[in-house]
Amino acid sequence: MIKITKKELNIILDNLGYKIAEKDSFNYINKGNPPEIWKARACYIIEKDAGKGFANIAARRDDNFRALQLLRREDYEIKGRRYEL
Repeated sequence: MIKITKKELNIILDNLGYKIAEKDSFNYINKGNPPEIWKARACYIIEKDAGKGFANIAARRDDNFRALQLLRREDYEIKGRRYEL
């Protein structure tokens, strides 16, 4: 688990050309992995310039995309909530 601030996470994503689409992201309680239960945030990641979701078939597949994929393998905690990239 990587503890990070939202500002730090946004800077990392910004440097790769992505951002979190807040209107398409949401908080929830993950109860699907008993006995663990945790607060989570599902984050919808989009390209900053084109506004396409990173997983869109027409989205870019460059080195920054590959770097984003590596970031998504990690668990990030911001103020006690796991951010799912």
